[in-house]
Amino acid sequence: MPAAGPRPGRQGRYQDVAENLRVKEVRIPDCERFVICYNPQAAERDANVRERMLTQLGEMIAGSGKLTQTRRAELRGVISAKPGPNRYLRLTPGGLLRIDAAAIKAEENPDGKYLLRTSDPKLPAQDTAPGYKQLLELQRGWRDLKHVTDLRPG
Repeated sequence: MPAAGPRPGRQGRYQDVAENLRVKEVRIPDCERFVICYNPQAAERDANVRERMLTQLGEMIAGSGKLTQTRRAELRGVISAKPGPNRYLRLTPGGLLRIDAAAIKAEENPDGKYLLRTSDPKLPAQDTAPGYKQLLELQRGWRDLKHVTDLRPG
């Protein structure tokens, strides 16, 4: 199933930059310029990771309604030590453990998206994202080079 793309409707539409990259510019009047980047492959990965965590959580709380309140509290403590599944857990007023549909919905929206901030008013949005990627690769190269030189005998 293909990943659902971002909903175009706010401050312009996404433009395709590459097979795995779409960008959209957002300007805040008299203040900032941002580029929202969307990667459909990363969105699919994010959705798959969330689905695995939800499956794990579902298995952990299955049948927990039959447990005593003390045993449910112990299970809640075990789950709270697992940050991934824990963020989708909710406790009902009666003390039952349930999967939080609102938390799932809130985390679906940013799947595959990241935000870039730029101060260059003339650089097109479709050039901003690849420029940042090149900058990251350059920084990684310098880090690797520095690491190699540190390993050499003095």
